[in-house]
Amino acid sequence: MEEAKIILLFHAVGTAMEIFKTAVDSWAYPIVSLLRIGGAPLFAGFIYAAVCSYLARMWRLFDFCLTHHPPVLAAILLSAGIYVNFFTHHSIMDFRLVLFAATALLFGRTMV
Repeated sequence: MEEAKIILLFHAVGTAMEIFKTAVDSWAYPIVSLLRIGGAPLFAGFIYAAVCSYLARMWRLFDFCLTHHPPVLAAILLSAGIYVNFFTHHSIMDFRLVLFAATALLFGRTMV
């Protein structure tokens, strides 16, 4: 049940991201489809959910252990920054390179 909740969350987040990106003309789906929300076809959210499903299942099956993982708060703040940048880089400066460097600094020593 926990995996199903995570997959549903990723589907919703992925669909919302696709709706936003097509609304601001970052990208478009040129083929007309019947099942869409705004400019995003429903399958777009399924792509995010499929990746999440794979990762959640593999995490549970292989019982991964991480060494040198950064503090959880730092990882949460980095994740929040990445999502904020995803939605705001159209109207303010794009911080992708800074966020990429921060990711490398935080997770560079992390081993699975």
